[in-house]
Amino acid sequence: MTLKVADFHTRFTDGLREIIHPAKSMEELMDYLKVSFPAYHAAIYSEGKIPRFYMVFRNDEDIRFLGGMKTPLSENDTVTIMTAFAGG
Repeated sequence: MTLKVADFHTRFTDGLREIIHPAKSMEELMDYLKVSFPAYHAAIYSEGKIPRFYMVFRNDEDIRFLGGMKTPLSENDTVTIMTAFAGG
């Protein structure tokens, strides 16, 4: 699977805009980030979950409606983590 890294988070990923990893679930992906990119992990994950001010998509689907952190991932999936915006 491919994780798309937002521009403002590339400072935590040594400039990488994409991270490719064979994670089979969102939980596995977070475990990998904790070890390989601890500052990025700390920025997007707190107390066992992704804070509500982030939106996480597997392909074009919000993981909140797919199983949350148990959402399965496959080789062809793309995960995008973005800041939720509000206002008008």
